[in-house]
Amino acid sequence: VVGQVVFDGATLETIEWGRVAISGISGFLAGLIPGSKFISIAGRAVVSSLVENGLSAILLGDEFDARMVVKDAVVSIAIGYTVQGLTGFASKVTSKIFNKAPNYSQYQHYYRSKGYSYSSEQIHKIMKKNHSCKSIADDIVENLLDLFLSFVAYPI
Repeated sequence: VVGQVVFDGATLETIEWGRVAISGISGFLAGLIPGSKFISIAGRAVVSSLVENGLSAILLGDEFDARMVVKDAVVSIAIGYTVQGLTGFASKVTSKIFNKAPNYSQYQHYYRSKGYSYSSEQIHKIMKKNHSCKSIADDIVENLLDLFLSFVAYPI
């Protein structure tokens, strides 16, 4: 839907819902392939493209284009690895940012030197809060990269 609106100028009345359904089906089926290695990324890309092109030919009367299947698969593989690399890098960066005091004794020493006498439960809560911040930051960065690259790659 977003691709049709942003790139094709579609409105709510002109959205091709058959294509939306076909994209959803192909994405769902490709998502069933587990793993993050080259074989699974390539497998998801090929399955998604084959299903989308095949269903478009069968249900919408489009011509099946094997070259388009190959092009879609290559682009999907490249994007998959780009997203993986960028999210891995972003995860390392956020890990460095949010893990400045990574263990209990460092937290305890820091707060004692400031005149606080927190219990071990309180220090564990502080540590847990910092870890949840890191997880949230990782998720936000990963989702933003996925969204950005899906818009960048759509016209290809």
